[in-house]
Amino acid sequence: MGRHLIRTFTDDWIVSLIDLTPQVRKVSALLRTGRATKAQRLIPTERAYPLPRTLEDVVSPGR
Repeated sequence: MGRHLIRTFTDDWIVSLIDLTPQVRKVSALLRTGRATKAQRLIPTERAYPLPRTLEDVVSPGR
C-alpha cells in the first residue's frame, strides 16, 4: 500500500474510532450467564451496505 493511499485512508476515510471494549465485555458476561436475548439488544443491527448494481455483481457474482 502506497504512502498516498495510507494518508488518504487515515485522513479522509476514517471519521471516528470508538472503544467498544466495555460494551463487548457486558455482552460477553450476559452470554456466559445465559442471557442471550438481553445481550442481543446491545449489539447493533447489521445492515447491508448499499452498492451500485454493477459493483454488487462483481463482489457477489450469481447472487
